[in-house]
Amino acid sequence: MFTRPPRLLSNKENSTYPLSASQGMTSSASKPRISGIGRAPHKRSHGVKPYARVPSIQRAKAAAAGVKKTTKVKAKPVLAPIIVPKAATTPHVVQPVRTAKIPLRLPRPVIPPVTTTLPSLDHVPPEYVAARLTPQLPPLLLVSSLYRPYPQLNPAALSPTTTTSTNATNATTRRPRTMAFGIPQLVETGDEKLAAKVRCREPDMCLAVSEKGKEGLPRLVPINQLVYAAQCSYWPTLSAASSSVTSPSSSRSSSEGTSDQENTPPTPPLPTIDEESDPDASFSSSSSAETARSSGTIRPSSPVAASATSGGILHLPLLPLAVPSVATFPLVHTHLHLPNRCWLPALLSLQPACTTRQSVVSALAPLSTPELMGKLETLHAVWSNVCALGVGADRTWAQLSEAWGCVVGVLAARATGIDRMDTE
Repeated sequence: MFTRPPRLLSNKENSTYPLSASQGMTSSASKPRISGIGRAPHKRSHGVKPYARVPSIQRAKAAAAGVKKTTKVKAKPVLAPIIVPKAATTPHVVQPVRTAKIPLRLPRPVIPPVTTTLPSLDHVPPEYVAARLTPQLPPLLLVSSLYRPYPQLNPAALSPTTTTSTNATNATTRRPRTMAFGIPQLVETGDEKLAAKVRCREPDMCLAVSEKGKEGLPRLVPINQLVYAAQCSYWPTLSAASSSVTSPSSSRSSSEGTSDQENTPPTPPLPTIDEESDPDASFSSSSSAETARSSGTIRPSSPVAASATSGGILHLPLLPLAVPSVATFPLVHTHLHLPNRCWLPALLSLQPACTTRQSVVSALAPLSTPELMGKLETLHAVWSNVCALGVGADRTWAQLSEAWGCVVGVLAARATGIDRMDTE
């Protein structure tokens, strides 16, 4: 057996080690191709080669055969386009911009001073009457708020103004120009202690408050006439108009309001007054006032006093009173009876503790702009009622102006971007 010298040149790595007989023999049964190599021997677990060459041999054989392994690339699925239907386009409507011119201060008209209170007190200075009446104002308000209307106790025979037309075609019946009022507890039980407390403090007139230029049932407000006569400069003009109200239309309106009064709910507690009746909108008046005087309190006599019956029923004359705002009239009515109480919380619907400018501004700051505008509307309505009645007290105008200034100041600070308004 001869040994073949090792090949020095091949496509394999040259080895300096001579091949043995077993290593030089090939197990391939096929002849090697021209310029190629034969089948690679099986991999031996104890080979002397420095590293495994099986991958290299496989790549060489694949390259010689000219076979290229192609990898199939999976085609990505074609996504169908999602067609979103277009929403119906709504035409853009331009909202009109609402603007309002707000004065920085409420104008104060020139209101003449009170020259006279009642005809029976012409010889008494109005200043003296107002000073002596001020301590009695809260009890008068409390007693007046206790009275409720009793329209079923208004017989036509009790009214001196009841007349019936003799013409059958133009038959017109004048209904009573008075309204029966009473305290329910006093009427039902006849409480003597309550009767003693309200004695000399009963109301002597009923205001039928309506709004100028509007129809509808007015608001009934039992009052003591001297309270308005001593504080309202235009009260003599308002009360003097009652003598000219004699037309059948006025009396017919009064009768309609009186009949509707039976379905009117009772008034809420002090100080809100909600009685409604008599839809007359013109100015008129009635009897004079009768006020209590104990230990120096004025008690003027009245030429046409309110008639009283048994059981604590008072037949109060009706005074139709037209004002710019009926909704805010209770604010003015309460303020006339409580002039020394701070008016700011009631004007702005705030807590009773909001009596200073700083506390008022702090309470108004969290409110929205529409809410602040609503408070300005309320203040303007109160201002209109004060001007119509002729209330000229400096304290009244000072508090009304301060409330207006607080709301306008908060709105101005919000418009200019100031977070906190200077309250000093």
